[in-house]
Amino acid sequence: GPTQYAPTICDGIERGLRDAWGRHRSINGRQIWVNTPAAQRAIYEPGACELRYEKITDIDSWLSKSDDSLVPMWAVGKPAKLLLDRLSERALSTSVPPPSGWSTSVPPPSGVSTEADDQITWSVRGIGAGTGPTQLAADVRNGKVVSVFASVETDPETQSAITERVSELTGKQPNDDLVWKTVPRIAMETGAVQMFLTIGTRPQ
Repeated sequence: GPTQYAPTICDGIERGLRDAWGRHRSINGRQIWVNTPAAQRAIYEPGACELRYEKITDIDSWLSKSDDSLVPMWAVGKPAKLLLDRLSERALSTSVPPPSGWSTSVPPPSGVSTEADDQITWSVRGIGAGTGPTQLAADVRNGKVVSVFASVETDPETQSAITERVSELTGKQPNDDLVWKTVPRIAMETGAVQMFLTIGTRPQ
């Protein structure tokens, strides 16, 4: 959780972080420093004089075609059991440390019925200058994953880098609505601090 400091200490926090990590980004009244080599960010709330650190991940780990991708684009069209098994391996593995970016504090998702419509939800590390984890949901129909939806708070620079990453992975450019006409279809919605990525078509 965040650490709250006395006012006399607060004066030096921003200066110390700036000296150590360089420039910060301001998002929703928070000052955020990103240390990419250390896969960590510092989040400082000046009004409350609170400082906390979060582990983050890099773009290549966040989204790739491999089954280690934190946003599992590989899972769309595959049996839900494959995704559940993969998530359980990451959450429960004790002999092998989980890959960078997987949160071991999040329990493995509960079982999904292959007979009924369902959804699997979980979270992984955040990315860039934002706060909190990446929230994920996989929609399941007839035992198969039909879409994967990711929601993350991050800065516009990182959102642009993720857009480029999707184009790199698909070999296609998005249209003006940030939709890649690929199989499966990929769509992105961006805002000042929030980004949504949908792989596949979400059930109505």
